[in-house]
Amino acid sequence: MSSTEEQTIHRVLLVDDDEVVLGVMSESVKSNGFEVVAVGGVTEALKCIATESDCFTGHPYVDRRFF
Repeated sequence: MSSTEEQTIHRVLLVDDDEVVLGVMSESVKSNGFEVVAVGGVTEALKCIATESDCFTGHPYVDRRFF
């Protein structure tokens, strides 16, 4: 990749109610070059998707029916 090309950073939403698991998974995913949004439950995840929908749209696993 040349210095003039922009690198695409992919954002991942991780959801788990176990703080230890969420921390370990977050670090693992970050170490592979991803930006991580980590939340502790479904309600938080849906709020995150609703407020930052531009970051998660276009992905086949984002179900827009919840917004």
